[in-house]
Amino acid sequence: MKKNQLVILAVFFIAAVAAWYYVKQPQKTRMADLYSQVAGRFQTKNIKTIEARVLSHPEKVLMLKLDKDGWKVTLEREGEKFQAPAKKSKVERLIGLLNGLQGELRAKGKKHLSTFGLQEGQGLEISLKQDGKTVVSIVAGMKGPDWGSCFVRSTGSDKVYLVSRDIFSVFDIWSSKPEKALSLEPWVDLDVISAFADAVDTCSYESSNTSWKLSRIESDTGKDGKDDNATAAEKTGGKKKAWRFETGTKVMEKSWEEARQYLSSIIPLRARDIEPPSAAEKAGFSRAGKAQAVFTCRLESGAEKRVEIGSCSSKDKTCLVRAGGYIYKIDSTWKERLEKPFVKGKKGSDKPGKAGKSPGKKAR
Repeated sequence: MKKNQLVILAVFFIAAVAAWYYVKQPQKTRMADLYSQVAGRFQTKNIKTIEARVLSHPEKVLMLKLDKDGWKVTLEREGEKFQAPAKKSKVERLIGLLNGLQGELRAKGKKHLSTFGLQEGQGLEISLKQDGKTVVSIVAGMKGPDWGSCFVRSTGSDKVYLVSRDIFSVFDIWSSKPEKALSLEPWVDLDVISAFADAVDTCSYESSNTSWKLSRIESDTGKDGKDDNATAAEKTGGKKKAWRFETGTKVMEKSWEEARQYLSSIIPLRARDIEPPSAAEKAGFSRAGKAQAVFTCRLESGAEKRVEIGSCSSKDKTCLVRAGGYIYKIDSTWKERLEKPFVKGKKGSDKPGKAGKSPGKKAR
């Protein structure tokens, strides 16, 4: 190729690069101008209060407050307001979604707000506060064009942004825009005991009818380390994991799997609902009163869970229990399983069944 041809090609190449840069650079600048910080960065641990409401239903307010025992949600039942434990993971997810929220500017001016479900009296308003001072306050209007996106504006602003964060799902809003009053129930933590069987060290139960205790132990498998009742996972150097079951004057040894199966039928324990403090009297609890029955569970971590059982209703098959200072409504079958431990129901399940001999061998 001749020298003059190479020069011409080089000139064309430089011209093409310059043209591309000229076309793309202004677009890059315009796109940068579209993105803005809707909510600034903040320390999540400093957020102490959260308020949210659907503006077309201002009477139903979600109020979350942080105290030394964790997040609480304010409920009202039969005219009585009270604090209930809130789901920590749900609250932390909401805070994380609003921290440093950025969006793409889509419109500006009050005349455009209704297009995005953001005019006065529309949308979901959310405020995060620290020591009574508002840190973040936004209104979320309609869902966006992409999954997990929505249109928002800062409270008091007429600038509309498209954000790529699924704010509505945290509030269990699945429609295109918030129209119904907020439901507070999804925020209530109904886990009376959240631990699983493998985390238990000792548990016990005492009522007017029966009392028992189940404790984790290690048992000999014999000189050769073999035992037909022990699984490979249970055996460790001539020892196997087992449980001691004590009831009345009887002491029996339960296999790891047998005890685990029974424990899995009583924990985790999740309530149907939570009741106001005034329900303590209905449940038979008083300030110095004694519960009808008590279940205690100590975990390997050292934490202890205590559940006091009060009155039960045969009509709706529920019992009222007290745990951690709260009154919960639970299924009465849970108490029945405690009353008859290791009793098999139909098809070998751990459902309450006819009392009979409990399998197991005498503990050494």
